[in-house]
Amino acid sequence: MIGDFARIFTDILPNFLSNSIFDVDTIHHMQLLHNIKNQYPSKILAWHPYISLFAVAHNVDVIFLYDLRVEAWFPEVLETTLQKEITCMAWKPLGGNILAVGCQRGICLWELTFNQKKSSGESSSFNAWMRYLNCPGHESIVSLAWHPHGYSLATGSSDGSIVLWNTSFGNGAVLTTRRKVAFLSWSPVGEFLFSSFLDGRIEVYETQRWTSKVINTSSQISSRRPVQTACWTADGRALFLSFCEDQCIRCLSISPNLDSEWFPKEDMSYIPNCAGRTIEQLAIDPTGERLAVCFKDTALLVIFHAKRPTQVSRGSSLLSAQGIVRGPSWNDPSDPGAVVTRTDPKAVSINFAHQFTRGALLSLMWEDGQISFLPFLFRPIGK
Repeated sequence: MIGDFARIFTDILPNFLSNSIFDVDTIHHMQLLHNIKNQYPSKILAWHPYISLFAVAHNVDVIFLYDLRVEAWFPEVLETTLQKEITCMAWKPLGGNILAVGCQRGICLWELTFNQKKSSGESSSFNAWMRYLNCPGHESIVSLAWHPHGYSLATGSSDGSIVLWNTSFGNGAVLTTRRKVAFLSWSPVGEFLFSSFLDGRIEVYETQRWTSKVINTSSQISSRRPVQTACWTADGRALFLSFCEDQCIRCLSISPNLDSEWFPKEDMSYIPNCAGRTIEQLAIDPTGERLAVCFKDTALLVIFHAKRPTQVSRGSSLLSAQGIVRGPSWNDPSDPGAVVTRTDPKAVSINFAHQFTRGALLSLMWEDGQISFLPFLFRPIGK
């Protein structure tokens, strides 16, 4: 039935919808792809903005979807020959079931339609189509970010350009071509677009007139290094960030007129087993009250309670450590798909779920392919 669907509709769909995941019409091929989940490690996890499911990208450039409501993987996968060397992916907010995937030569834009189950024992399923976004000189996508209202997608490439896409029409406008991009992130209300470049430059754009300002980092680091990871506070007035090979968490406050201020940095040296560790990822929950930190060379994670700049006095720290999380041990060495190492697996992707009413839910994808969930039960401030 899946194969018949593809054969019937491929000829009448527009070109940008003709690349369907159902081009492959053999159940055997789908089964082989699902075996990948147990044989190869994953590299990226992305939560759906308003449904309890997430997408997982594997190192072989196949994307799987997991439905947390029924605790099962979808039988379908997202796969195409254009989807090579996946580096980043994110679901479109407030705009249907659209997943943007950054690849070696462009962006795969998957549009999904979830099917209703006819019986309680039937597994979830979906149909999907892919549009491919690319433009000359904009390849090797390293970062992408949706505007919080979903009407614009910003993508950055190591070739040296930032493009703003109108995904409804598939056309893009080049924002800059001056420097190789390292990281992009929209503020939670869409007021700012934060950009970091490989030469260490930080530039923040205000999105009404698209003027920008370069942030002075000389007070934070002695050499010019790119931002490794960053996340916005819930009010969109500050970012927590770490530079490449950095051992501290920095906080940058930004005003509506693009004036900036650095808050005191958070040194990890006082936390057991974390002194001298290089920070690799930061993730903040939707309430802005829990910040997760993972490191480059250890399986430990640190959880902080985070505050906004308006909640503390000038010169005070915005973070207070809450605890340490240790990951799982490696799989059984007798498992043919397991990878054996002397050290515990470290986290390769940490993300907070968008929908969790009792506090915050952190997902942790480990080096050995395991995915674990860590709930934080609390009443957010103001609720």
